[in-house]
Amino acid sequence: MASALCNKMSLRAPARVAAARPSRTTRLVTRAGLEPYLQVCSGTAIMLALGRFAFMPLHRRDLQRSATAAGPKTTGSTYFDSLQQEASFITSTNDPAGFTLIDTMAWGALGHALGFAILAATSSGVIPGVSGP
Repeated sequence: MASALCNKMSLRAPARVAAARPSRTTRLVTRAGLEPYLQVCSGTAIMLALGRFAFMPLHRRDLQRSATAAGPKTTGSTYFDSLQQEASFITSTNDPAGFTLIDTMAWGALGHALGFAILAATSSGVIPGVSGP
């Protein structure tokens, strides 16, 4: 019985097949205002230069000021004082200002964050006139 219902003829007119026309394709291209690698590299270079030439002398001066104002030092040493040794490759440097490996990594990370923030701002249109169409 179910097959008899499915094979029933329709009273509707046969559907006309529309002429095939080429579909219009619109292509959306997202572009950044500047090349992303240039933004990240320039942000990193800016932050490394600021850290080395602007903030490092200020930081060293503050450390020296706080070291002299810390008060008297004890002269006695304990067993644990002899066990405490700093990693020499981290704290030693040939840089005249004393820019160490940790400073380079920290200021480089801040530079990458600045570069990605600039990239996001220019790509989203927050900075007018710089973003792409």
